[in-house]
Amino acid sequence: MKKLISILLALALCCMMIPALAEDGITGDWYGEYSGMVMKLTLNEDGTAAMEVSGMDMGSNAGWTLDGDRFTLTVDGTPTEGTYTDGSIQLPEYEGGPIVAFGRDPIEGFIPAEVNPEAATEDYDGTWESTYGSFDGLIMGLSGESRETITIEGGKVTLLNTNGGAAFFLGTDPIEMTYENGALVYTQEIANDAEPIVFIFKIEMLQDGMIAMSMDMGYGASIYYLSKVEAE
Repeated sequence: MKKLISILLALALCCMMIPALAEDGITGDWYGEYSGMVMKLTLNEDGTAAMEVSGMDMGSNAGWTLDGDRFTLTVDGTPTEGTYTDGSIQLPEYEGGPIVAFGRDPIEGFIPAEVNPEAATEDYDGTWESTYGSFDGLIMGLSGESRETITIEGGKVTLLNTNGGAAFFLGTDPIEMTYENGALVYTQEIANDAEPIVFIFKIEMLQDGMIAMSMDMGYGASIYYLSKVEAE
């Protein structure tokens, strides 16, 4: 009887230790960042994995293995090899691309503020430059030529990035916007073989002082988030 009690106590102690061992090991949640996108990698004890990028599910059909310090993440049958050392998982963003380091500490990504419907026309006046963009719902940081820079004066918007996506559709001449419910709106009809496409260009003031510039052709808007450039 005494031996049986000892075995049961040992088993109970092992059960108490399992969560701690899992927490200190490789399983659980890992966080990384690439190009302004927050990445969350979840490794389950059964060898399955899940990946989120800016809150979007990018790899629920995934698995992982660890051989020494060689870590392999497989998503939809495609393996990506990295390393697991010093409490960090390091994976290449793509074959031969930059390395993304995953750690245990959660990363706060960019979350757009709510729209301010009380904004006045003059609140938009100034020069603005984009720092983030949302494309198909995926929010990422912008740099270099991917940034959109605009000036607004009296409801007229001028696009300064001649290589940007907005200039491709709207050109670089000042655009006369219509003020509607706190937003600046411009609508353009584009000829199409089937039926005309309605292009909606909208700029909205956000509660934190940034503006959201969206372009929508009927199949999902691309949105740029811009901050005001202080005059020198």
